[in-house]
Amino acid sequence: MNDVSQIRRLQLIMEGGVPNTVPNVLSNAKKLRRIFCQEGFFYPSPLSNKHLRVVHRLGANSLKTISSPFKFHHLRYLDLSYSNIKVVHATSISQLYNLQTLNLNHGQSVEELLNHISSLNNLRHLDFSSSDAKVVPDSVMKLTNLQALDISGCTGISVLPIDIGSLQNLSSLNISETKITELPDSVCSIYNLKRFNFMFCKELKALPSKLGALTQLRSLNLLDTRITELPESLTSSNNYNKLEIVSLGYRCKFPKNIKNWVELKQLTYDGETNRAIMPRGIEMLTCMEVLTPYLVRKEISNNSTSSIQELANLNSLREIWIMNLENVRGGKIEAEKAKLKHKKNIQYLFLRWEPEQEEEDELFAATMVLEGLQPHPNLESLSIQGFPGLKPPKWMGSSSCLPNLVELNFYDCRSCGNLVALGQLPCLRVL
Repeated sequence: MNDVSQIRRLQLIMEGGVPNTVPNVLSNAKKLRRIFCQEGFFYPSPLSNKHLRVVHRLGANSLKTISSPFKFHHLRYLDLSYSNIKVVHATSISQLYNLQTLNLNHGQSVEELLNHISSLNNLRHLDFSSSDAKVVPDSVMKLTNLQALDISGCTGISVLPIDIGSLQNLSSLNISETKITELPDSVCSIYNLKRFNFMFCKELKALPSKLGALTQLRSLNLLDTRITELPESLTSSNNYNKLEIVSLGYRCKFPKNIKNWVELKQLTYDGETNRAIMPRGIEMLTCMEVLTPYLVRKEISNNSTSSIQELANLNSLREIWIMNLENVRGGKIEAEKAKLKHKKNIQYLFLRWEPEQEEEDELFAATMVLEGLQPHPNLESLSIQGFPGLKPPKWMGSSSCLPNLVELNFYDCRSCGNLVALGQLPCLRVL
């Protein structure tokens, strides 16, 4: 590598440190814009590389000590993941006025560096996830243009700043895998917040009562938290929201009604389905793509009907788990009200019956229910659990009904001893 004066983008693969020849060669790379470093870390001379915009580490997985000051004033993207920042050079980062993205993932001594970033008014994305940070410094609260903040995996952080509401442009906040026990009410004033991730916050017990004020919220992840219920403001019929993804942990109860979540695309629940009660309003969520699970309710007014007809108009579904199918008492006619046969987008279908006393009439009824749940021919994966019937329906072994089926799973179908005609499924690979 001799003449590098015209190079704009450079990838460096360095094993065993930076060769002595590299600084001399790159001193002429005056048009260099992007550096990608693999198995090492390198800064060229700031005097000759005034146009450098991106410094990014490739496949960083080992800790590196950064001893160079940060003097590239036009830098937009700086990746210091898996880095130990020497205190003497931490103050120089305050001069990177044009910086938009700062990645300190798995970093050490990051708090000293974070204390000097309050002047970075153009910073949009800040990630110090899985670092040794113990607090979110006050300097971060001065980044009023910040759009994404990721502190996930910072097990030393147990509280969020009281004035976190000052980050009015924040659209993504990830606090998963931290030891945060409660959220300040000011978080409800971040009106632009779209993604809020609490996953694996095992100490988090409750959400702010005014969380529904976040009308721009798109994604809410509560998996593996201690939260038992959603605030009423989030499901109130008077409050319109734009939620698209909701994941509820095993302790969290379903809300009573979610008909105002009209833009919801994915609803997942990690709890005990035999105790949960499916919320009302599912039939209104026509944008739904992933519903895991849908729990069939037995309607009290008439023992021959169930709630399965709520699925009739959900034609955007790609994946659905239908559970508590023992509550479908109307046989094939009642099951057909779900209109699975017309849902051409479903690729994965999971059907489950809960164990009950197996009487002859119930075995026949279950067979008729499964007959009525015939899916669209586009289905690729079908799983059936706890089916009490003696034999599968006719459509299951038909190449015309399931021409694209790749995977077929049976779990605990103890009475079903006759799987006929499965050899007629042309694409079946997993049985």
